[in-house]
Amino acid sequence: MKNRLGLRQKTFFMQSRLRLLCGSSPAIILNLRVQNQGVRKAAYHIIEGKGSTYYGIGAGIARITRAIRLDERAVLTVSALTAEIEGIQDVALSVPRVVGAEGVLAALPPTLCDQEHKALQSSAEILKKAAEKIGY
Repeated sequence: MKNRLGLRQKTFFMQSRLRLLCGSSPAIILNLRVQNQGVRKAAYHIIEGKGSTYYGIGAGIARITRAIRLDERAVLTVSALTAEIEGIQDVALSVPRVVGAEGVLAALPPTLCDQEHKALQSSAEILKKAAEKIGY
């Protein structure tokens, strides 16, 4: 059984590798859009098959716990408070990070095109505003 965390991680690395190897040709951009939609809709496919996503959430938590317990220094997409990303200060969001016994050891900022930079900045702004609304 594949969990959503693994799917996102594999998609991120595949997209980065394609972009580095092949540039931004229309075929590559279309392929990346198709992959992105697949990741975004993964929860709906899980719900259709199992009726819920809590098994996926449990598998994701188990994977993170194993990385910490065994000090794997694994690259996982996890949320953590980030000092600055795309010009937004002190925001918690998910990006690939190295996770080990001491928690998050390093962030691995993805290689992004201009459109992706704008989308990440927009996400960071939305998350920052939501955190401020609840007093964080």
